[in-house]
Amino acid sequence: MSKSLQRANERLKKPIPKHLSPHIFRHTTISILSENKIPLKTITDRVGHPDSEVTTSIYTHVTKNMKDEAINVLDKVMKKIF
Repeated sequence: MSKSLQRANERLKKPIPKHLSPHIFRHTTISILSENKIPLKTITDRVGHPDSEVTTSIYTHVTKNMKDEAINVLDKVMKKIF
């Protein structure tokens, strides 16, 4: 399947600059769900992990959007105080 993904990527007007594999799509799916505040238990069940520790240790990480959201929340709180 990786070869098929590579060939498809080469045909794109703007190819994806990473090596494509089915795992990248899995990782991206988990990241998107996590970033959109889908409960960890739901993500774990969806991807078939035996427990949430596997999901958190391998797939979830803090994204730029998550960092930006944390700053926005803190800004709102601080504006209410001051």
